[in-house]
Amino acid sequence: MLLFVFSAQAYCPATGATLASVLDAAESALGTMNTPAFREATDVALADATCLGDSVSPATAARLHRAVGIRSFLDKDSQRVVEAFAAARAVEPDYRFPDALVPPDHPLRAAYDSATPANGGAAALPPPVAGRIEFDGTPSIARPTTRPTLALYFGGDGAPRASGYLWPADPMLSYESVKASTGVKAPSRKGPNVPLTIAAIASFAAAGTCWAVAKESHDAYFADESRPEALRIQSNTLYVVSVGTAVAGIGVGAAAVISGRW
Repeated sequence: MLLFVFSAQAYCPATGATLASVLDAAESALGTMNTPAFREATDVALADATCLGDSVSPATAARLHRAVGIRSFLDKDSQRVVEAFAAARAVEPDYRFPDALVPPDHPLRAAYDSATPANGGAAALPPPVAGRIEFDGTPSIARPTTRPTLALYFGGDGAPRASGYLWPADPMLSYESVKASTGVKAPSRKGPNVPLTIAAIASFAAAGTCWAVAKESHDAYFADESRPEALRIQSNTLYVVSVGTAVAGIGVGAAAVISGRW
């Protein structure tokens, strides 16, 4: 008979220490075969897992997996027995039930000892914008996919933001990830296209040079009373070339701005 009365009440926010004390109560109830008290304790432990206020050790996470496996055994849920015990053995592979807790010939002991540690199967998650994620007391962004896990998300200030005992089919805890915060952004322009800008500048320089030479030819033409035909043709040609080159420079400059530099 238990020497205490266990209150079925979650300690929110729970700490690693309070969760461990609840698991102590569950194991004590199991050792005295007090099934109702064991069920109460595991209910509280799972409730505590949803509102953890600090990190838990891998050993505490393994104890929670074992308690869930035993509870699933009592509920005759064979699939969850296998998954929870596989999780416990993945986290704490060398643990074996003491005889005082589970008799050597009990089918529960056989179920645990035959469980294969679920060390494989993990899905990489996008890293959080700030803070960290822990699975079964170990920081990681690879979530186990073939077994349950005790998950915690800590914000950038180190304070827990979300926690829970997650089965493989359960959604991941909500958190702001790098992928979600940045999304897929269109590349931004960093200025006009450099080669086209250089070409536009060169065009304007050439247009200015042609205009200056054309003006010199024009002035020389009118200064010479004989009005040399060659000077007239030269000045007119250079004026036309100057205007054409300037127009080309405007077009290339516009293209440099429109296309931009990415």
